[in-house]
Amino acid sequence: MAKRGRPRKLIAREPNGRAQRPSLAQIKEAERKQRLAETAVVMAQPHRAWARDPGDPRLASALGRLVIRHRLRSELFDAGSEWTGIYRRWRAASSIPDPLHSQSLGGGLGPSERLVASWWADIVRVENALRQYGQGAYLGVRHVLLDDADLPDEAIADAIVGLRVVAVEMGRLPKGAHPFVDNRIAA
Repeated sequence: MAKRGRPRKLIAREPNGRAQRPSLAQIKEAERKQRLAETAVVMAQPHRAWARDPGDPRLASALGRLVIRHRLRSELFDAGSEWTGIYRRWRAASSIPDPLHSQSLGGGLGPSERLVASWWADIVRVENALRQYGQGAYLGVRHVLLDDADLPDEAIADAIVGLRVVAVEMGRLPKGAHPFVDNRIAA
């Protein structure tokens, strides 16, 4: 029975007075509407409004937004993502907390010491190469990849140089490759 002052809910009832259960089709339709509502919220986020394809999953990260906004080669995104993954796995294996990502407790033994050492060697190799191109490239790349933060306009050129260095060191680009997409090929 409805309380005083509240509108009565219109619920379909069976002949014995019990509320009817929704059909499988009604449940699936409700789930579809909920997914569409979540998608609409995601698409309305300001960092997606300027993009040609607001549904592009790369827009979820600062690296992806940088690559899309400045029409950089996809190899730069791939190399940056790979290096970020190596760095995060090394941090987790070394029990160094990551301020951006919550740590989950695993039930296994974890990676071998040899694998962790190879991750550290990759990190050192890339960071040494970045330092050769100046502090702007080094800090820009770390800011975009490890802090997942967008850069101010004046730091973007250095970060693009740094991303090219990461792509070369990770084996995604040859030494003399240009970081931008050739418009004749991309169209």
